[in-house]
Amino acid sequence: MNPIFKNPITDAESQYFWQAANEKKLYLKTCNNCQKPHYHPRTHCPFCFSTNTQWIEAKGTATIYSLSTMRRVETPYTIAYVELHEGPKILTNIVNSTPEQLQIGQAVNLTFQPSENGQLIPAFEP
Repeated sequence: MNPIFKNPITDAESQYFWQAANEKKLYLKTCNNCQKPHYHPRTHCPFCFSTNTQWIEAKGTATIYSLSTMRRVETPYTIAYVELHEGPKILTNIVNSTPEQLQIGQAVNLTFQPSENGQLIPAFEP
């Protein structure tokens, strides 16, 4: 069973990200100066502090970098840092699997899960 996703907090910098998520697309910001993609969406590049950034669509493929399973809950669930094909690592939920099916280095693919208010949230599955 998948966890219940809480409603995300949106602001002016992340509004486009959440709109794209509702279309089942994962967008990252990339810097036009240093050419590095970054996550969490923000106006300034965290590497060179440029404001010359643009949105790019992620391919939706990743590998598990680290993971942790929450077992002291009614339904255990796994959170993980996954390394996107584009480079950034993001904290996410791993869904549609059991903890025993998961391991570091495993390939995962993008999927979306509804939050309490229906906003789609990016997650990953084997």
